[in-house]
Amino acid sequence: GLQRVTIWTRRLNDESSGGWKLSFPDGEVRELTAPLSNNWQVNYVMGSALDLNSFTLRAENNPPELGAIIIDTLSPGVTVDSLGIVGATQRVIARWQTEAVREQLQWRRPSLIVLAYGTNEAFDPNPDFESYKQELQNTIRQLRAAAPDAAVLIIGAPNSAKKTGAGENVGCRYRLPAGLKAVQNIQQDIAISEHTLYWNWEAAMGGRCSMQRFVAANPPLGRPDYVHFTEEGYAQGGNAFYEALMAKYQKNRPKR
Repeated sequence: GLQRVTIWTRRLNDESSGGWKLSFPDGEVRELTAPLSNNWQVNYVMGSALDLNSFTLRAENNPPELGAIIIDTLSPGVTVDSLGIVGATQRVIARWQTEAVREQLQWRRPSLIVLAYGTNEAFDPNPDFESYKQELQNTIRQLRAAAPDAAVLIIGAPNSAKKTGAGENVGCRYRLPAGLKAVQNIQQDIAISEHTLYWNWEAAMGGRCSMQRFVAANPPLGRPDYVHFTEEGYAQGGNAFYEALMAKYQKNRPKR
């Protein structure tokens, strides 16, 4: 099938006189158009999946800044852009370049933006829940300003547990992270006040002590840290999320 490579570049300074070149195994070389300003410029390279299966991007002289390389298959279906960052909290979005986020969201024109944060906030030893609530609200409004036609969906923090240290005793073998309930409640409150979609991951797992049952399952669905899932556990969560999302879609799908 036909594929498209999208490359974002921008001029760093007046000395950015070089450029970027794409080299292919058959010897073909394509030179990208040099950006004329410090605004992000988009270059497109079209070709078959076979042609674009392997290529090398090389800098020439003093090149402009490279912002992104995106490879899309141009056929009917769903495109998923995953921006997962290990150990991140929702606050990480506030550190992204606002203008770059706006431009790339306007370019991508997403139908759905999913926010899946909360576990790391729940384990924060010095939480500030009022700040967390305000930051989550600001994030949603920022994303909506850049992509007004997109639906926003919050995935509630999944169940987890603490084998040692302080936590909340709710009748499980191990305690809950002290901040888990507060984070989940804030996520639900913001989903209501900001009119977003919400998926309760903990409920889909089976409730309050579910991670402990996941760890004890055969095969295990949770890892021994009682925080992360195994491959099978993530697959189960993904399937449950997909089923809930499609049920909502079918219920609200315009009738023809």
